[in-house]
Amino acid sequence: MSLRIDIYDKGEEIPDVVERDIFHSKELFLIFEKTSGFKPFMFAVSDGERCLVRLLAYVQRDRSVFSHSFVKRCVVYGCGDFVPDLLPKEKERVFE
Repeated sequence: MSLRIDIYDKGEEIPDVVERDIFHSKELFLIFEKTSGFKPFMFAVSDGERCLVRLLAYVQRDRSVFSHSFVKRCVVYGCGDFVPDLLPKEKERVFE
């Protein structure tokens, strides 16, 4: 069984699924998408028939008051939103 990774950077492209974790939800993605200085990305891993895990990450742009440079950092909370019936061995396989 092969896994497919989809990366979304636009909210309207993200398919609707049952969400259990607010930190990896489509709603939080849409909030970050409309917030200045944030660029969200949704990673979805599927096995062809169902989405196994969704992971929300965002790149935040910080402006320093004391310098003329921009700093960017990527933030991810936790390890994603897995489907409830996924076995521990299958969870490990997602990150291989």
